[in-house]
Amino acid sequence: MTGTKCIIGIDPGITGAVAYNYGETVEVYDMPRTLFGIDSLFRTFIPDPIAVIEVSQPVPMEGAASIATFFKHIGHLQGLLYSNGIKWMEVRPQDWKRAMGCKGKTRAEQKAWSIAEAKSLYPDKDIGQRKDAGRADALLIARYGRRFL
Repeated sequence: MTGTKCIIGIDPGITGAVAYNYGETVEVYDMPRTLFGIDSLFRTFIPDPIAVIEVSQPVPMEGAASIATFFKHIGHLQGLLYSNGIKWMEVRPQDWKRAMGCKGKTRAEQKAWSIAEAKSLYPDKDIGQRKDAGRADALLIARYGRRFL
């Protein structure tokens, strides 16, 4: 697998997920609930992976505390990636979804697309039926990274 990139796709947040894509190996994990859990997961990835983290803009209807918690979590992820020597890039949800072919206009349509697309591409993976599509998004973010990095 010389030249094959190891890509980590990260859909951050409490109901997010982490996907790992290296050659024919594709895995997806629910976002660990603790920093120790996230760090332990990052340490299992082969040397020199590149992470792609979805970073969205705050929605005005969300409360200030919710927005602060989300960006604090992003900072924790970045710190753990850095401490494990993992390079990363940030991508906006609308950018990776457009690049991957999502046509949904509403959040519900986009989540339905993510789940259907991930199930189509990775039929052997447990995508789940979570209303937020965390596992599906993480898999597709990793696929986006593999395609465009």
